[in-house]
Amino acid sequence: MLEPDNFQAPDERIDGVDENGNKTDSHQEWNDRVNGWLEIHCNRKFKAEYYKAYSKLSSDTRNEWNDLQG
Repeated sequence: MLEPDNFQAPDERIDGVDENGNKTDSHQEWNDRVNGWLEIHCNRKFKAEYYKAYSKLSSDTRNEWNDLQG
């Protein structure tokens, strides 16, 4: 999922079901892994909790948030 050539987030409309029958959220999982890497390798503006909470927002909410931020 986080291969060197994979800088594109997965399409969150294409989610599936894991081996236990639970719905998977590939976009959120991708965000969590990217945020984990960035937390170790970069200086970030906000605390880790901010990025964790942001990654759990729905795509509609994220889009609205981004529109408000400009």
